[in-house]
Amino acid sequence: MSPSDFGLTQDETEALVCLRELTALARAGAPVWPGWDPGLVPFLLYKPSGNAFLVNHPFPPAEFYEVNAGGSLGRVFYYHGELRKLRRAGSGEINGFETAVVPIAFGTGLERSEVFLARLAGEAFHIHQRSLGLFPPLAGIADAYPDLSPENNALGNLEGRVLYEALALAAQPGVAREDVAPLARGVLAVRQARQKGLSWEMVQYEQTAELFDGLTAYAEDRVLTFGAQPSHKATPEWRDFFGRERLEYGQQEVARRRERLNTINRHGQGAAVEHFVLTGAAIAHLLDTLHPKWPARLDQTGTSLTDLLAEAAAFQPAAAPELLAAAQARHAYEAQYQDEREFAAAEAGQRESLLASVLAQPGRRFVFDLSAVRLTGSDFDPASAERIDETRRVHRKRCTFFYRETMLDFRGVPVVEDRAKRSLLVIVPPRDLEFKVDHAPYSPSDGGRFHQRLELTGPGVKVIASSGAVEYDEGTVYIRIER
Repeated sequence: MSPSDFGLTQDETEALVCLRELTALARAGAPVWPGWDPGLVPFLLYKPSGNAFLVNHPFPPAEFYEVNAGGSLGRVFYYHGELRKLRRAGSGEINGFETAVVPIAFGTGLERSEVFLARLAGEAFHIHQRSLGLFPPLAGIADAYPDLSPENNALGNLEGRVLYEALALAAQPGVAREDVAPLARGVLAVRQARQKGLSWEMVQYEQTAELFDGLTAYAEDRVLTFGAQPSHKATPEWRDFFGRERLEYGQQEVARRRERLNTINRHGQGAAVEHFVLTGAAIAHLLDTLHPKWPARLDQTGTSLTDLLAEAAAFQPAAAPELLAAAQARHAYEAQYQDEREFAAAEAGQRESLLASVLAQPGRRFVFDLSAVRLTGSDFDPASAERIDETRRVHRKRCTFFYRETMLDFRGVPVVEDRAKRSLLVIVPPRDLEFKVDHAPYSPSDGGRFHQRLELTGPGVKVIASSGAVEYDEGTVYIRIER
């Protein structure tokens, strides 16, 4: 495609209109975060089926050519075709510049323009956060989160409910800081009780997730709220394309997110990730009422949103038992806790049954011991990774793991991953299974070492490793990979 062939589709036009509106909101004085201007951030907007736009980028890759996309976005560059290489690099940097990478929704037109605009704002805000020294939690920690703990789920739901109470009160006209502070102290009392049952590592994970993902949700909320105000007048592009004067659905989206606080953690739903997106944003909104200059405090290393809320609300740990009891009485906690206990027991049984059904299937069983090598990357569908407990999960569709010179790729065969033992178990049909060690055919029942290369290929299975040992025991092939 040449520049003369260029023409915007409906969904591409809508995406650029949303980006223009976000830039206009920031320049109109949207009170989001000190020093943050999404209009200065490079954006890569791509379609999973192919084609991409690079906006505000000072040094675009050679594959992009400049186009006239209209409006006030500045320089816009276009790429026609698949963008796999650049999309992998789009975790933050393209040609040496931090870039917000956002996929354009499937189909023609975006389902809800305000949601997409918030996504643009969130990715741009992540870049600003990194400049402030705020980073996401380490990958994989959420996988070990105790999502079936009855205590954590019942108290987590109570925490969300009390936060919702506090935000609803703060939103009422004429409410003073002193009116909101007692409910904020109740939130902290519930949180203190809940976190007593967690490890130090999990508490740190929660605090980091709230600072990174929670604050991003807060920034998105602020943009949507400002754009929905009657005093805001949208850009001509927005009005022409959508036929609306402002972001009318912005307040609805913020209200929908806030309402989710009342149901979070129910039966473990959202307990490991979404909880901290919602609570982080909610605490930030509460701090706007209790301590309006709170963002400046985040310059202090190690400060969490919990710390800031405790200071702003004058929380005294000695008063926590009384505050906790009051919150539990208001929200029928005992009934919720009993329900969580019953659910956890039933769910644990179902998960163990799933594991048993995988282990009982016919075929050749392989166990890969990966405790001696370091994981360098993985790719799997989270929706098809079913948790068994805090260390084990079953991958039902596809999963790929990389360990420097080792690759294990599974497609369509169940894989049991044990993160505590750092092992993978897979059962595959023996037919069409090819096993080579040091480039020569090898019988899986023969034990021994391999020093150059191990290859295992078959339906849905491809494993390549450099060195290690093979052991056979009662129908199971144990492969210890050492490099």
